[in-house]
Amino acid sequence: MIGNDIVDLQLAKTQSNWRRRGYLQKIFTKEERQQILDSENRDKMIWLFWSMKEAAYKAWQRKHNLAPKFNPCSLECFLQSSNSKSTTGKVIIEEESIFTKSFFNSNFIHSRASCREDEKIIWKSLSSKEDLRQSLLREFVATAGTFSKFPKLKKDRNFIPQFYIDDQALSYNFSLSHHGSFSGFAFSLNNS
Repeated sequence: MIGNDIVDLQLAKTQSNWRRRGYLQKIFTKEERQQILDSENRDKMIWLFWSMKEAAYKAWQRKHNLAPKFNPCSLECFLQSSNSKSTTGKVIIEEESIFTKSFFNSNFIHSRASCREDEKIIWKSLSSKEDLRQSLLREFVATAGTFSKFPKLKKDRNFIPQFYIDDQALSYNFSLSHHGSFSGFAFSLNNS
């Protein structure tokens, strides 16, 4: 199972005042807070951890078929390797590892997550002016192959979007995300 999350860094600056009393304690573990405070770019570290947690939670929620209930302090991020444009890591949720990869630039942070470390994931970041759903469907059909009809997107009882042809759900995993001026998607060609 997979998930993804994108953070518009300019919008995040205006929407969230992480410096206010108690903010970091509500969202981050003690170890994460220390990494944030030790970081040269605290804003980037905060939104990197947030994006990793959101993406990992989406993958975990899909794997366990759960109704939405996000408690960011119950997820813990670990960074494994990093360079100036990307980071790999993992998020621990109830003793289960969810593997992440994040791409960042001066405008946004985009993270994707998978329950399997070796999962092949196609993911893309877009301007919010582009149609996220249509971009996902076009990329999916171009990559996954031929279908009898063009797939549609519908949400299941836990509000998790799925590909459908007629009323039949396809067994491919995907995730959508948008924030401010950016959106992103991720999908796996491995059937669930």
